[in-house]
Amino acid sequence: MRMNCLIGLVSVVAGSVVATNAGAAVIDITPNAADTRVDTRNLGTVGAPEANDVGNFAARIGEFFAPGGGAYVMPFLLPTLPVGEVITAANLRTQLYSLVGTPADADLYGLGVRTDPTVLPGDYYQGTLDTTDAVLVQQSFLTAATPIRVSDTEGFVNTNEAGDAGLVAYLNSAYAGGANAGQYAFLRVNYTLDPIPGGNNAYELLTANAGRGFEKPLLTLTTSATAVPEPASLAIVGLAALTGLTRRRRAV
Repeated sequence: MRMNCLIGLVSVVAGSVVATNAGAAVIDITPNAADTRVDTRNLGTVGAPEANDVGNFAARIGEFFAPGGGAYVMPFLLPTLPVGEVITAANLRTQLYSLVGTPADADLYGLGVRTDPTVLPGDYYQGTLDTTDAVLVQQSFLTAATPIRVSDTEGFVNTNEAGDAGLVAYLNSAYAGGANAGQYAFLRVNYTLDPIPGGNNAYELLTANAGRGFEKPLLTLTTSATAVPEPASLAIVGLAALTGLTRRRRAV
């Protein structure tokens, strides 16, 4: 009997017993149809940003009536998760509708959380690292080498491993343990040049207003419970139990 217990405890210490989580789920979210390009076009001069392209099937990122520029902002509704669950994996999938000229890179950021999905002029940004109120999710999300879609269902642009990790950190912070469930988290793709030189150099991503479901940006989340002991904690518990068993056996 003691030997059977001992074998079981050793397997825990060795890490061969893995806790499962029956509450894990995969959630797909497309942006609210209020997603739009925000731009500084003003008759060829840099003016106050405007968010006035809601409903367009594609959003331009990069040069837009230089020295004006455009960025793309997507509002995603934060889901209501079961108590104790967090986001453990995330990925953003988009489709590059067109690439014109030789554009500079475009970065992916997470913005603040709001109750309304309306994109605001203040969501605009161009240039290198945004140190204001934005969270860098993935540097160089779009580059001049990013492939344009080859069909309706092929040629997707996904966040890379670093971008997936950046999304998990940003979204868990935005979710705030459930306090912000039902509100909107905003993702932005913006050009990295400032000022933006003349020349027709830009990207166009399909938006939530694209005609078919699979053309729209897609945010995929995986959730699971937080009450899963870390391997180190399991090892400590296992060693403590082993010590107790050994002492009791010597006392017999």
